[in-house]
Amino acid sequence: RITTKNYNALKTADLYFNLGQAYMKGFQYELAIDNFTKAQNSWQKQYGPNHVSVGRSSDAIGLALLRQAQSLTKKNNNNNNSSNDNNGSCNNNSTSNTPATAKCLQKAQRLLEQAFAIRYHNLGVWHVDTVETYNKIASVYLHLGELPQACHAYQQVFLVRRAIFGSCHPSVAISAHSLANVYYKLNMPKESFQWYQTALNIYDRMHLSHRHPTVAKLLKDRSRLELSSMLSLDQ
Repeated sequence: RITTKNYNALKTADLYFNLGQAYMKGFQYELAIDNFTKAQNSWQKQYGPNHVSVGRSSDAIGLALLRQAQSLTKKNNNNNNSSNDNNGSCNNNSTSNTPATAKCLQKAQRLLEQAFAIRYHNLGVWHVDTVETYNKIASVYLHLGELPQACHAYQQVFLVRRAIFGSCHPSVAISAHSLANVYYKLNMPKESFQWYQTALNIYDRMHLSHRHPTVAKLLKDRSRLELSSMLSLDQ
């Protein structure tokens, strides 16, 4: 039964969640997490721990933590690059996680796995929200450097998205692009090139120009692979 008091609490939870989304757009991740958590506490108190609203807030907090970790990594890499410029070093490809970044990622993984379990139970594997949460888990694996797990997760995302949306959909192409990048990191150039081509074929069928930012990024990543392959042959 929803009383007036409970109704007001739920409306407040909605406001907290919307405020969290606004902070996400402004890259203010700590404030976003704080507001998403307030919304989650209200929903959990009203509905229990396994309600879709609780899963929604867990997904949002997990994403905010993932974005926060990515921001910390970018800042750390920029600082390293600045230091390398000063000492003449050319090692600009460091992606190692600091303790703070690893902590964010591990917490994000826990919350996203919680969200996935709730959404899987309530919505099923073929629901868009369920697969989107799993896609975020794949991204966490990637940033943690757990490449085989990331590869497996992105493959599952690709298959489910293709089943939901069909073979000619941008989200399917994005999954293929993600897989290509993981295979590149795994030093498997043949598989990487195949997935880049799969993504490009989808964009071509969608009649997207190669100047489109998403397609341009794909072509840039594929060129990186081609250059890496040529350098390997020269050695």
